[in-house]
Amino acid sequence: MKVALFVETYLPYIIGVVTHVHSLKTGLEMLGHQVLVVTADPEVKRHTLKDGVLYCPCKKLKRING
Repeated sequence: MKVALFVETYLPYIIGVVTHVHSLKTGLEMLGHQVLVVTADPEVKRHTLKDGVLYCPCKKLKRING
């Protein structure tokens, strides 16, 4: 089965959601599924596919409290 996981952030950042999505990706791949993680990355200038992860360019937004 082909599976796409969409997440706001991914590795190298280590937070709960990233850890869970990475474990889910690894587990599904071990079962023979084809997994693609799609995430935003302000560091890339173009869409970049690396190790089953599609990094999409984005802009950092200024945080406003309130």
